[in-house]
Amino acid sequence: MERRDFIKATVAAELAIVTGVSLEDCKGKTSKKDSQGKSVREVDPKKFYEKIDPKKLFEFEEVGTLTLMFICDSHAHLRPIYYREPSVNLAPANMASTPGHLSGEKGIKYWFNEPNAEQVYYLSDVDFNELSKEYGRMGGFANLATLANQVRAERKKENCLFLDVGDTWQGTAIGLWTDGNALVEAQKLLEIDVMTPHWEFTFGVETLQKNIKSLEKANCEFLAQNVIWKEASEKNMLNNRQGRVFKPYTIKERGGVKIGIIGQGFPYVPIAHPKNLNDYNKSVSISEDWSFGIRQDDFPELIRKLREDEKVDLVVFQSHNGIEVDKKIASTIDGIDIIIGGHTHDPLPKAIEIKGKKRTIQKALAPQALEIGGTLLIQAGSHGKFLGRIDLEIKDKKIVKYNHKLYPVIANPKFIKEDPKMKKLIDDQHKPYEKKLGEKLAITDGLLYRRDTMCGTFDRLIVEAIKAEYDSEVVFSPGFRWGPTLLPGNVITVKDVYDLTAITYATVWTYDLTGEMLRNILADILDNVFNRDAYLQQGGDFSRLYGVDLVLKINIPPDANILKRIVDMKIAGKKLDLKRNYKVSIWGGTTNPKIVNNLRKSPKPRPAYEVVADYLRQTKKVKIPVPDYIKYV
Repeated sequence: MERRDFIKATVAAELAIVTGVSLEDCKGKTSKKDSQGKSVREVDPKKFYEKIDPKKLFEFEEVGTLTLMFICDSHAHLRPIYYREPSVNLAPANMASTPGHLSGEKGIKYWFNEPNAEQVYYLSDVDFNELSKEYGRMGGFANLATLANQVRAERKKENCLFLDVGDTWQGTAIGLWTDGNALVEAQKLLEIDVMTPHWEFTFGVETLQKNIKSLEKANCEFLAQNVIWKEASEKNMLNNRQGRVFKPYTIKERGGVKIGIIGQGFPYVPIAHPKNLNDYNKSVSISEDWSFGIRQDDFPELIRKLREDEKVDLVVFQSHNGIEVDKKIASTIDGIDIIIGGHTHDPLPKAIEIKGKKRTIQKALAPQALEIGGTLLIQAGSHGKFLGRIDLEIKDKKIVKYNHKLYPVIANPKFIKEDPKMKKLIDDQHKPYEKKLGEKLAITDGLLYRRDTMCGTFDRLIVEAIKAEYDSEVVFSPGFRWGPTLLPGNVITVKDVYDLTAITYATVWTYDLTGEMLRNILADILDNVFNRDAYLQQGGDFSRLYGVDLVLKINIPPDANILKRIVDMKIAGKKLDLKRNYKVSIWGGTTNPKIVNNLRKSPKPRPAYEVVADYLRQTKKVKIPVPDYIKYV
């Protein structure tokens, strides 16, 4: 099924949102300026690189009786990593220069007038190589556990709720080889209360159900209100789910507050992933009996039920939609107090406040009350870099005061000491695989990273490896946002390769595709990334390419043909021939039957992680320049 056929067209309402200042006021501006208009790096260098007091780093003024902790998009990184935020984060004009599309100095100055080094390191790419020497690796579940336990000790466990917004089981060799179970055990030790899914579906129905049962035994609930049975039956209409495959919501009580939590899985699973996942020596599938979608029309009744029938004090929407979809939902649906989001990997150091019915909320530490809207939108980045926390004071079923913070999970005992129980669990899980994962393959001369809108150096390495083995004219690599960063001079190990390729359908397939098919595929991917309507996006980045040069338009009229986004396209330096067949290699799956019908019988398909590892064994040393095959008009 084509993507645009699958996603229903919705009202293209403009968003008006506030985050300290109006996002509308910030559109088109490069950044906030200090009194002399200086850039981030020019503002008091000594203060910029000041040493951070660990005690001050984790200071937090408590508010009310309720604490929500949250993580998202860990992508199975149980141990600390380096992860550089994007230097390029493009968006259509109506979304540009707003949270979710900020990067570099512009992004830092949007949030902070005088940023310190920790904020710069964790929230941007600015001086990443230099700052990594001071702050080291990020994340790690043993560090995360220490912070979570510290918050519980301060606030008392009965006042805390811990939410995981998903993309937790997938993204590493350990996640892949244990069918996500290693992460399930870590979630249980973290005492996660509620989770929502996305990549969890790619392990297949049997593994998914097995892992859910394991979580439920530890009192962790798995929610996804937007996955329904295609055909109703007496069996799947039971348990008050009204045809839903999973529980749509749950009710928790913490700190004297009754909380209704609606869970939202990733809505576009059948078009973002293939139905049959035939890799890693076994065949699994996503159920064809399930239907996915945003299902916005179902929200009002769920909210009504929670507020009127269940008498909850607070409605939380735990969402794996992505930031732009969540903004649109918050601007059009009444009755949601907080959206805790994920999927797009956005670290939001301050809560975004979505305009709705006016009411007064007092921010902790703010000099005066602020007139803001009905929904707070928060998200905790990715790869375990942050533990999100929001404290709330609730009166008469309304938020009257809150305080919010992203704790940086700094993998350095100067700042955080690892939780011994979690560390032992992680070490035991890795022990059978340490030798294989630790194999040294090559050395990188430059920074290897993935996360940028259009291209990244590690993905360039992947497409070059595939090109070397299959001698294809064109290579596609998916626009995934997950995957750590390797510093110049780092040894590249088998673990590192899996950290960028560990999916259940990693096979490299080779096709004969006409120039017209190639152009149409790329136009559709571009429309996914840059459509002005959030509901017609999937929250990923653009596919990484080898052998292709493009001249693009990011912004086209809403009713224009999507082919208008491609101004010029060349293959191997020559103008695209729409009628000619090109040899094309793709990994990361496809759901397009027209492509599948053009599959080559040879050369033999192999998983991308094997192809890349073998290439590195032969290459020994890699130096990947920043790709520059895309131009804009």
